[in-house]
Amino acid sequence: MHLQDIEELLPSWLINSTNYYVVVIDWSGTYLYANILFKKLFPLSKHDVIGKNYQNIIHPDELDLYTKLVNDCRSGSSKTRQMKFRKNLSPQNHNFWILWEFIPFQNKNGETIGVLQIGHDIIDYTALYDQSRAFYKKINTILAS
Repeated sequence: MHLQDIEELLPSWLINSTNYYVVVIDWSGTYLYANILFKKLFPLSKHDVIGKNYQNIIHPDELDLYTKLVNDCRSGSSKTRQMKFRKNLSPQNHNFWILWEFIPFQNKNGETIGVLQIGHDIIDYTALYDQSRAFYKKINTILAS
């Protein structure tokens, strides 16, 4: 499927979204499409995901769940599935977190041909959670001494 074919199936607000990352993969796990926001996050000159398999891009700790969710989309159910995905984009080893929804992606004939993934940034929530857990451990260590 070509880029233009995919864009004809997506609403323009997803293609041009400034809040939602959008990718489409086929059943072999190959990235077919990425919207403008995703391309800004992962510049194609550095991280060209189009034509690459997700197994080379997804964090190893999340690969099994990611694969399970992709396979679940093959069932034909229009049910939405979710997962958090991390990407390390900083020299300080801070993870960038995105909450993704996985939805079966259909062509013009209504055949499910892959997975549409829509994601949004959850880094603030994740960072606060990690900080509160670290603080909790520190307090417990102090109180135990």
